[in-house]
Amino acid sequence: MSFNNQELKIWVLQAVVNLQKAVHEQKETAVALSEFIQITSFLPITKLERWEAWLRSPLHCLRRFSLQKTVQSNWPPFTNSSNISPWLDLCSGNGFKREEVLIGIKSDAPNAFLFALVLRRLNDWVPAVCDAARRQVPIIATQTRPEYVVDALWGILSHLSSWGRISKQELEVLLNLLYLPDIAPLISKRIQERPAGPVASIMSQIGRISVLDNDLFDIAENAIQPAVRAKAYRYLLEKKVVWLEGRRWQWSDQYFRDGKYKAVLGTRVVMHK
Repeated sequence: MSFNNQELKIWVLQAVVNLQKAVHEQKETAVALSEFIQITSFLPITKLERWEAWLRSPLHCLRRFSLQKTVQSNWPPFTNSSNISPWLDLCSGNGFKREEVLIGIKSDAPNAFLFALVLRRLNDWVPAVCDAARRQVPIIATQTRPEYVVDALWGILSHLSSWGRISKQELEVLLNLLYLPDIAPLISKRIQERPAGPVASIMSQIGRISVLDNDLFDIAENAIQPAVRAKAYRYLLEKKVVWLEGRRWQWSDQYFRDGKYKAVLGTRVVMHK
């Protein structure tokens, strides 16, 4: 099953409406939650921030798509105190709510997108939410299917350098997920088999730790993308991994307010056996 972006927005919106209505009326909640989980499984993790904002503003979305007239009569009061679903409430604009539901999650993530929402809390703008995520992410990850963990990491690592708020402690929690059973082999297989996409940059971000150092020969020989093979060979020859930490503003002329963003690179010695 596939949707275009507009169709996805409408289906997600309707799933949120149905879930809110089911919780308000206290009937068919399991069916509505299942519908919400199913439709969010189609959402692209690479556009996580955009979809999070969309889930955070259901009433705005209703007005935007002119659907308000069709559902307004059945739309229950939407308040911050209504605990609709822990997965949906991870998108709440209320930091206390995000922290509360994150601490309360005791089960596995039902799909990769919702697990990515959990990981995104490591880059939250509220310190207490980051602290809760640092404790909860490893617990949730160990209960979640490895394929979902890999999909979420794959989408997030492709633009990890844009996570400007993430601290060293939260970054360590994120990268340590690669050491969980079955995760590294699946990641290595995907790096070698993906014919397109930002695989080389993802491999660079994974290079912050040594989890794939012993796979570099296999990647250099078997990866489909030439850029990935070249990067693996370079790591082996130079015995050094380089990745993009982020970008820092550098003034060239403060009087005329001229400047540019300069890439900040990190390096690590390859620990290949």
